Amino acid sequence: MRYISDLNISFSLLVDGVDKRFSFTPMARGGSMYIARTDAEIKALEASDMYGRIYRRKEGQIPPEQAGNAPKRKRGKTAAKAAPKAQDVKGVETWQEAIEYLVNQHGTDRGTLTTPDEILAEAAKQGIRFPNINPA
Repeated sequence: MRYISDLNISFSLLVDGVDKRFSFTPMARGGSMYIARTDAEIKALEASDMYGRIYRRKEGQIPPEQAGNAPKRKRGKTAAKAAPKAQDVKGVETWQEAIEYLVNQHGTDRGTLTTPDEILAEAAKQGIRFPNINPA
């Protein structure tokens, strides 16, 4: 679950009886974001009096109690489809901008984007390319 703030913030809350530090990661266009990894973190963040005032759940994030109600995809044999042509994203010129684009536009986990190869692999997985980035 992703939480965003217009500020660069860091604070502590009790999570399962233990003091946990929440450090929101600064974003390139201002503000900051934190990705909750456990249900206990989600409960602590949303129980805080700062929730809704200082930070909020990022739009489009499904609460864990509703995630189980999401429609299931059918698995099985399907006809092979031609891969769609990758879409060029021309406004991105640096690796950091590519990371921000993938995180903000496609919900990619920032922690998985640590090398240019990982960034390019994720972009390909999302069906996009960054033609203005020099891979050298």
